[in-house]
Amino acid sequence: MPCRVTRISYAVGMPVDRTRRILSLLVRLGLATQEGGETPVWKLSRKGYDFLQSYWRMRSYLDPVQGFVY
Repeated sequence: MPCRVTRISYAVGMPVDRTRRILSLLVRLGLATQEGGETPVWKLSRKGYDFLQSYWRMRSYLDPVQGFVY
């Protein structure tokens, strides 16, 4: 679902200016897409979705051993 930068910044708890910079980076990396118009909106790309799926899977493997990592 496409979101405006304000909604994204509130969701992640970052100021709008920093959120814009991060979104630019995510677009350059191919993890998000920006759709133009009067008010630009961003959405997760397929590559971004796949990355998050991999991240959460890895995190679920590491959570049980969190106290054992030195």
